[in-house]
Amino acid sequence: MDLHYLKIFYEVAKEKSFTKAGEKLFINQSAVSIQIKKLEGELKTQLINREAKQIQLTYTGERLFTLAREIFEKVSRAEDEIERVIKNNHAKIIVGATHMVGEPILPKLISEFSRKHQQIEFEIHVLERDIAIKMLLFGEIDILLMGEFTISNPILTVKKIADYPYVLVSKNEIDDLKKLEAFTLIGRDDSILQDKCKSYIEVEHKIHLNKKMVVKGSIETVKNLVKEGLGFAILPFHCVAREIALGELKSLVDLKEYQVGYQVVYCSEKESARELKLFLHFLDKYKVEY
Repeated sequence: MDLHYLKIFYEVAKEKSFTKAGEKLFINQSAVSIQIKKLEGELKTQLINREAKQIQLTYTGERLFTLAREIFEKVSRAEDEIERVIKNNHAKIIVGATHMVGEPILPKLISEFSRKHQQIEFEIHVLERDIAIKMLLFGEIDILLMGEFTISNPILTVKKIADYPYVLVSKNEIDDLKKLEAFTLIGRDDSILQDKCKSYIEVEHKIHLNKKMVVKGSIETVKNLVKEGLGFAILPFHCVAREIALGELKSLVDLKEYQVGYQVVYCSEKESARELKLFLHFLDKYKVEY
């Protein structure tokens, strides 16, 4: 297959216009049409339904467009990657992370890695999950650290990192968990495991935790509200390990029955990069002690 013809077909299908594709590729409309026909001749199949008033792909055309998009997106990422390497003239990893992982874990993780590999620089983006995944797919970040979430994209590799229990934390020690009924549960509204932990605590300790404050956004806000004495929280241990170690938060209940880790996601084609290999190996070994 002639890749020049494929590129022309790809732009026609993407722009849904012979004219716009020609303008983008700096060739006239008739040349675009002729070269699409040559591609159809090579493949011995019709790619575009010419009886339709607008650009309409045949079933074969739709399949080819999907495959062509993958090819040219890879080419674009490769061009960006080489441009970045030339510009920086050294190894650099662009890391994306969601708030749940980026705020509590990433600073210490990067610090420990950098002590061993000073030649590698980092650029860090802490983002909402959906935005981070899009940036990963577009090659704007190299690797993404995020909470457990099902991703089914063939160009992405997902690796789970460790397992940590949920813990119930408050500002001060509480000698009787029955007293928690007077306090407010502070937490995000998108955590199924948090709700399961709450139910488990209620059954196990015969209490009712009815007061709740919902926080949409940063996990740091949840922790700071607890530090101010406004309530308690049920969070993965790795999110509060530092605060517990410093005595800023007290762990009241260790919920080993409910465990969660975080995962690292990256484009499979980048796995061979030496700096990414080193970072992935480090992540495999890195553990938050509890």
